[in-house]
Amino acid sequence: MGDKILIIIILAIVISSGCIENGSDEELPNRGLEIEEFTITDSELRPNQNAVIRATLRNYHEWIDIQTADIVNEGDNLNVDKQGCTPDPEDLDGAQHGSVPTMQCTWTVEAPSEEDMTSGFESRSEPVQLRLAYNASITNMDAMQIDFQDNADIDYTETISKSFSNNEISVHMTTDSPVASESGSSMEFEIMGEGPGRISEGYWLEYEPPELFEDCDTEREPISGSEARFVCTIQSDTTGVENVFPTIYYKYVKEPNLDITVVRR
Repeated sequence: MGDKILIIIILAIVISSGCIENGSDEELPNRGLEIEEFTITDSELRPNQNAVIRATLRNYHEWIDIQTADIVNEGDNLNVDKQGCTPDPEDLDGAQHGSVPTMQCTWTVEAPSEEDMTSGFESRSEPVQLRLAYNASITNMDAMQIDFQDNADIDYTETISKSFSNNEISVHMTTDSPVASESGSSMEFEIMGEGPGRISEGYWLEYEPPELFEDCDTEREPISGSEARFVCTIQSDTTGVENVFPTIYYKYVKEPNLDITVVRR
């Protein structure tokens, strides 16, 4: 990831620090950023006719950084003009318990005069596409509890796992417990993109508590599509149960299409 993304992520960590400790008993739904509406007031346009495209977004992320919210892939027979978003993308708040912010963006669409239309058709589909790109993160708010013990006190171990998702990425972690504090144990991560969009760039990880994950990388590139699998060593200098909360940062892109038909007189 570039320096700009890392700066954004560091800022997000500072802003959201304390969320784990200060969270309420009721968690937010794990639903990411949802496109509630992507519509046009009239899907069939004649020469010089106008319409309005409207997109309504609902943000379930506690932290989000929207990079792009634009109409792309305009056809030859449409003029699209962005009117703006309310609030501005950079001002969209993160979700809080009892409050899920929304953002609405509008564009005006005009079909050209018949003289300015391309020739050779009476009716033509002119699809447009909303490109929505943003940085976001997910944290397992339900801790993975790992018991660190002296090696001499361990009679048996069992495999434990934790999975969580938000309809944009899913995370699965697996390790053994108890763990010998002197030698440590391996933890396997599986991260995959899901939902109606795609992962752009890779994953950046923050581990809590960080001292358990000193041998774990903080950046991971997908090995195939949006999938990243890796194993690292967790180790503790002390015994006792540790609550593990990894956070995964990523860039997500959604590109829904909207069909518009241009009709010549």
